[in-house]
Amino acid sequence: MGISGSGASAVAGLAKAKGYEVSGCDEENGGHVASHINNIDLLCVTPSVFYTNNNHPEILAAKDKKIPIITWQEFMGKILFKDYFTIAIAGTHGKTTTTGLLGFMLEQLGFDPWVEVGGIVKNWGKNYRVGKSNYFVCEADEFYNNFLNIHADIILLNNIELDHPEFFDGKVEKMYESFVRFINGMKAEGKLIVNTDNKGITQLLNCPIAKNINIVKIDNDFINENRLVFKDMQIFGEQNVKNAAGVLKICEKLKIEKEKIIPAIQNFKGMKRRQDLIGEVKGVKIFDDYAHHPTAIRETLRAFRDKFPKEKLICVIEPHTYSRMKYLFEDFLTCADGADLAIYTDTFESRERGKPTATSRDLVGEIKKDNVQYASFNEVVDYLINNVEKNSVVVFMGAGNVNKISKKYYQTLTQKI
Repeated sequence: MGISGSGASAVAGLAKAKGYEVSGCDEENGGHVASHINNIDLLCVTPSVFYTNNNHPEILAAKDKKIPIITWQEFMGKILFKDYFTIAIAGTHGKTTTTGLLGFMLEQLGFDPWVEVGGIVKNWGKNYRVGKSNYFVCEADEFYNNFLNIHADIILLNNIELDHPEFFDGKVEKMYESFVRFINGMKAEGKLIVNTDNKGITQLLNCPIAKNINIVKIDNDFINENRLVFKDMQIFGEQNVKNAAGVLKICEKLKIEKEKIIPAIQNFKGMKRRQDLIGEVKGVKIFDDYAHHPTAIRETLRAFRDKFPKEKLICVIEPHTYSRMKYLFEDFLTCADGADLAIYTDTFESRERGKPTATSRDLVGEIKKDNVQYASFNEVVDYLINNVEKNSVVVFMGAGNVNKISKKYYQTLTQKI
């Protein structure tokens, strides 16, 4: 259930490759009816199902028939890849890009890994890779404590910030408790690789972490020593340098020579919906990006500013969930300061339907700047047509439906010409 989700669809593909018979549904594909679970042995659900409605027909029917119900993360970690050499990428920002980069690199270097990633790897055209080895690379997400289902040999942790206030009740301490449980659940002699240039990581290292875990630290000296390795990457920005530094440190632990790593890093095309060029029309470059946390928005804008220093930078931001907007409201007030023009559109409700607390209108009203505007989904394209000139970069940001507007804007500009 929730088969179209970025992680669930990947695990469905991996399960089929391992010989399982897989069916699936979600609200847009097949809806929810009890007959979906006829002749099944296991019901795997995406955790947001429990947040939206605990009485879905499939769940009620499965309980009645005593069919086991687990999350797809449990299926992945406890059944599909339980005994594999597992490398898990965790943290608040950059998980998807880092997982895709590591998976692609290990493929290029002959490790033949299995990979689950929460986005489309452009080099593969899909969000998973079927391997033949005992190596498994995956994202490890803290929402719903999903990562507790993964017992890794190596964990890469680039950064930590509160990203799911609805699950952790807005309490940073509760989030750290989950991360510590995840780390302490590593396999014997597991390696924890952390980026020390992050306040959240520093605080985490003060928590009671198991003594048998080897903590490997990445600092600014390591990053600066390897600038040449990252120099010609197709993905840009300092955040991606840090992502790549984590991958480089993993490769060190796997005893891979640095000289072999550079071509693989340079050939990685990145992820769909991350710095994703939709097209260029009449001097206007249009990008789609997944950034939706204030820190991700700020760092993404910084990367685009460095990449295109002479162009006017415009961003269209779709906030993701009301709870994130509410708890991170102060951060949202300044996260788009790096843009010449910021347009906030309607919040993507996701699993929080009909529960508005703080809204984009509230935010723009509080900011009170001429270069920060609100526009509904129906108004954004017309607003851009009337206010964006050539020599501009327009970045659409969000994890929900904002990519549909980016495509509509591109099509509208093309038709005008």
